[in-house]
Amino acid sequence: MQRINISLCGKCCIPRIPSEALCQADTMQIYNQQLQILRAIYMCAHLAVDVGQFSHLHCKYCAFQPPKNQLLLNTLSSISCRMDLFPCMIALASGGVSTNIPIPGDNFSIAKRLATSFLDGSPPAVSTEIELIALFLEYCSPRNPDVAVAVFLHIHQGFCADENIHVVVQRLNLSAEQAGTVLKGYYSVWNILEVRQLVPEVPAPAIFSDSNTRLAAMFGSIGGANSYLDEAAWLLDVYGPLLSDFVAHMSGFLKRVSSDPMFAKAYSCPLDIAGWLASPDTVPGARYLLTAPVISPMLGLIQAMHVVVLYKTLNMSPGDLVSRFNVAIGHSQGLTMAAAFASVTDEASFYAVTERMLSISLAIAVIGQLNFSPDASYGDKSECSLPTGNLSVPMISIRGLTKDMLEPFVAAFNANCMVEDSKHTALPTEDQSRVQFSLRKPAAIVLPLNMTLPTHCAIMADVVPKVYEVVTAKGWVLNADTLRIRVNAGMDGHDLRDEVDLTKYLIGSVFLYHVNWPAAVNSTDATHIVDFSPGRFSAFGKYTRDILDGYGKTVISTSALISDTQSRMGSKADLFKQNISDVFSAPNWQSAFGPRLVQTAHEGQLHIRTRMSLTLGLPPVMVAGMIPTMSNEHFVAAISNAGYHVELAGSGIYTEAGFRKRVENLVNLLEPGSGFAVNTVYMNKKQWTFQYPSILRMRREGVPITGLCIGASVPSVDVANGIIAELRDAGIRHVAFKPRSVATILQTLAIARANPDFPVIIPVDWRSW
Repeated sequence: MQRINISLCGKCCIPRIPSEALCQADTMQIYNQQLQILRAIYMCAHLAVDVGQFSHLHCKYCAFQPPKNQLLLNTLSSISCRMDLFPCMIALASGGVSTNIPIPGDNFSIAKRLATSFLDGSPPAVSTEIELIALFLEYCSPRNPDVAVAVFLHIHQGFCADENIHVVVQRLNLSAEQAGTVLKGYYSVWNILEVRQLVPEVPAPAIFSDSNTRLAAMFGSIGGANSYLDEAAWLLDVYGPLLSDFVAHMSGFLKRVSSDPMFAKAYSCPLDIAGWLASPDTVPGARYLLTAPVISPMLGLIQAMHVVVLYKTLNMSPGDLVSRFNVAIGHSQGLTMAAAFASVTDEASFYAVTERMLSISLAIAVIGQLNFSPDASYGDKSECSLPTGNLSVPMISIRGLTKDMLEPFVAAFNANCMVEDSKHTALPTEDQSRVQFSLRKPAAIVLPLNMTLPTHCAIMADVVPKVYEVVTAKGWVLNADTLRIRVNAGMDGHDLRDEVDLTKYLIGSVFLYHVNWPAAVNSTDATHIVDFSPGRFSAFGKYTRDILDGYGKTVISTSALISDTQSRMGSKADLFKQNISDVFSAPNWQSAFGPRLVQTAHEGQLHIRTRMSLTLGLPPVMVAGMIPTMSNEHFVAAISNAGYHVELAGSGIYTEAGFRKRVENLVNLLEPGSGFAVNTVYMNKKQWTFQYPSILRMRREGVPITGLCIGASVPSVDVANGIIAELRDAGIRHVAFKPRSVATILQTLAIARANPDFPVIIPVDWRSW
């Protein structure tokens, strides 16, 4: 036989016949005889089997990256065929989206029939090619494993050859719903790939390998969402093949434990999470799902599901995943989950510690609920009220007050005293924007929590030994000496590896000990906190983000598929990115805004560089336009000539003629190159009406007015946009606003966002604080 080279398409791996061989074919019979060999070679290419070498050409059908495997064909004599006659390509088209999928010849017929039936079934509307392929892959997985594998290899080589599928769905700017569709299809064939040992390797994620990264695992507690069953259903739907065995095992375990006569009295419906997920019509009412005996173990199971998804999609063992973290933390019940996570060594131990974690969580909730009497604890509701009204719940959320401020009200409430006096606290609807900050009353925001059991309070102290007795008798314990990484207490951040009896401490952490979450979060010394809490960008994730705001420490949500700039948090895709620079990074205010020493090249002198000095081109010191001092042109000129930013106070000048005369006198006192800003009162319409137009005219005449400071009030965004446009047109380089409340600060920030190419300054008015 003559030796020739058969080239594979560098995109779709379909064999191509060299052009010089096309003219050497004698009959179609030769082509038919060798077609099966071409198909076999094509299948070897997709299975990454090395059988030789080949050179790359490209066909017109697809957009793949060149494959890594190589082929050399020594068995073919000269043949001739046209690429468009090669029967290994099926076409899909739906809703204006189309794609071509290469299929090995032996499976082409069945693949074509599957494609026809798939399209005849009116698949969901899609707007991207990857969605269409993923839907077809999901359709093929239970019907023909060979075709499913071929479609998977097509989607993987076409979109995920160099990055994980979670990164791909984010890079393609898919919505959360679209991303879920793609991931569901991608992982639908996972069990088949595992059996055939075809699970693709995951490119090494930077966040788990970068030497400068310190990771903390975070687990939330009850209160972060209204319904956890929806998230469990979503996880099982998208990552079904990865989770189904685990969920079935843990659900069966919880069902058996909850059926124990000691616990069964707390359940009016059997605790059958897998049954509820499989048959939504059997799900109990929403109020029942929020009871502590149900929601507590469900919360633990969902966070464990997120752990399973992460270690399987990373192609790691659970023990290897744990070893990549430096520390784990948990809020209330979440601390038990953190301790369980830190104890894992392999998959068998992961199942074992998850069972113990779920058992402890269930025992805490059930025994606590059975020993809690709401009516006795609330006292006489007719005599006990808060400023916001009666709240018939065991726990509430209060924001806006310090602990020292709040404790007298709690003591009074618990003593059945009236707490309706609002002389010392402000109602949420009370407007204090025009009250001096030092005289403002603290405003409390009081919200009920969806909880049926009080925690972190002395009234539950007697329950701790009862729960401890039960869990130790049944062997549901977690030991400090099994913790492979640090676990920091929610109360003060101390290391739980130093606890003599870890299980007893975990029970007390729910019922008795207060949670100082800022202390727990700050004790981690982590660069990135991975949040396993349900709820996408969860309440606990946002709370943690706010604690870390400005420190350059990032919170990453494992339940958020798509990033959201408003959340200021990382998403699941960040756990798979290969370059640390691509991982979402929280802002570091010290790096972004902090002062730095710089040395000029021409004179070698040290200077302080800040955002202010970069904006103004002057030292970061200003003398604001306060009357009467800063209405004096001699004083203003002296400051400007000394090289500092200074404002002429327009509020002390009451006529247009006087204003222009004052500016002329000031200009005559300035040295060449010096300038000044003007501070004028926007709220004083009489002064604003003549001063603002005069400022624009004088600047156009060449007066060195560098900026305008608008005091006493902040105009609307639309009005401010017009002012900035006029300032820019006149040659004035920056504008300043002096907000005096949270609302006007936010309004000023909105103005700055609307004018990103024009400097907006916020000077702090000391009189307001």
